[in-house]
Amino acid sequence: MGQEFCFPICFEDAVGNKDTVYIGDSPDATFRIDEHLGETDLLGKPVNDEFDVFLTNAASGNIYGAVTAIFDCYLETDQVPTFVTSKQWIDNNKLFNWYELGMIVKNWPVTIRWNQKDVNDFAKLLGILKSTLNMYSWNPPVSLMGDVYYCGDWPNYYTFMDETNEIKVSKDYFCHYFAPSISSDSINLFYIKFKNLTDVEQLFENNPTCSYSSESQSIKIANTNNLSLKSVKIFDATGKLWISESMEQEICTETELDASMLSKGFYLVVVQPYDENFPNKTFKIQIK
Repeated sequence: MGQEFCFPICFEDAVGNKDTVYIGDSPDATFRIDEHLGETDLLGKPVNDEFDVFLTNAASGNIYGAVTAIFDCYLETDQVPTFVTSKQWIDNNKLFNWYELGMIVKNWPVTIRWNQKDVNDFAKLLGILKSTLNMYSWNPPVSLMGDVYYCGDWPNYYTFMDETNEIKVSKDYFCHYFAPSISSDSINLFYIKFKNLTDVEQLFENNPTCSYSSESQSIKIANTNNLSLKSVKIFDATGKLWISESMEQEICTETELDASMLSKGFYLVVVQPYDENFPNKTFKIQIK
């Protein structure tokens, strides 16, 4: 039997409502309700329809039944969870390596806080050396790292919990689903995932960057590491390709594209790295 470990993650909405959930690892935990670990199933009990945060499995197993949407993502069918809880232990060695969280929020933005020491201690327990836990939401089919997806502009696309102790998030950072057995409101979905990255992979996490300049009517892609760019493609909300640029030289860490032909609206910028071992990276930009 190994060591048990659990720590709190605190949430506060724009008008001061607060809630807390607890995540942890235990060698005899299951991906269900373990009463001997203090987990209580709250499914079927009233939720706070103004502000409520919980752990659940409502969206697990339904990832591939989702509707693709660029700016807002709703799962196609009502989700049917088997549990809702404020505490969840998972045995990382035997089961899944992520936690699913849901939020019901009326007053955005929401501030999420945690203790970095707790995160680092948790990482040591799990044997994660290069990175600890990262927060994300997802939007099929745009993949940024294996089975991880994003929806909206989640801070840095991923928020590594060992690098900060607080983030502020808005509604458009999240994908959403309906789970009538939990609430009549839509639920804002995100995950906390364990990920052990290599040094090179971790350099790629927050790179490259993408920015639009209204003054020069251009889109700039830049790397702060040595990973080279191979191509950049820009699509509108209907999926129409407007710009396709291939890098002429093998070593290219920065490029600036003329965007004067693009009308006002949202676009997806897909950046392909030269090294095929790394996935494409996708940004959402708005031209005003």
